[in-house]
Amino acid sequence: MNLPALIDRQLTVVSRPASSSPAVGSHHRSELEQQALVAQAFS
Repeated sequence: MNLPALIDRQLTVVSRPASSSPAVGSHHRSELEQQALVAQAFS
């Protein structure tokens, strides 16, 4: 299946930067990071 052809849209990667830790350290900062990722994914 060729998804970009099916949806007629280019795909790009939206992800957190590489890190030795899977979390950012605080719940509030994690929520802000997640909101930014979702906004970037749907823009």
